[in-house]
Amino acid sequence: MDYELTLNYLIMKAYEEFMADVFPSLAAAGYGDIQPAYRHVFPYIAIRGARLTEIAAQAGLTKQAVGYLVDSLEALGYVERVPDPTDRRAKIVRFTERGRAQDRVAQASFAATERRLVKALGREDVAELRRILARMRAHQKARQGTE
Repeated sequence: MDYELTLNYLIMKAYEEFMADVFPSLAAAGYGDIQPAYRHVFPYIAIRGARLTEIAAQAGLTKQAVGYLVDSLEALGYVERVPDPTDRRAKIVRFTERGRAQDRVAQASFAATERRLVKALGREDVAELRRILARMRAHQKARQGTE
């Protein structure tokens, strides 16, 4: 089978396009300690934060794996654990100011990559790709029974 033609391969290569510049951008901005594994956690820490179990479920990782990543991120000063106001036993993982700052750099890098894609492919094609991927994500959530 020609892997270059499989949808899985094409999606993986598209993801790599977005990730290619983000780590150099983060390093240039003083966040060189961000490792690729942390990108599995960052998207699931909303502005308000999230419980470790929620992050694990959304990321498709074990609670132990996410706990290890969060421990590392906490030691580096990117996240903090705070009491959950709805449940005294639980903790919310949320960005610190350093975490929010690195996220702004990462988002700017992703936006620059998207602008390059718009130049290369055209605004309409990129908008259509976004719509298709959003529908794919909605299908995935429905299939998994998640939000």
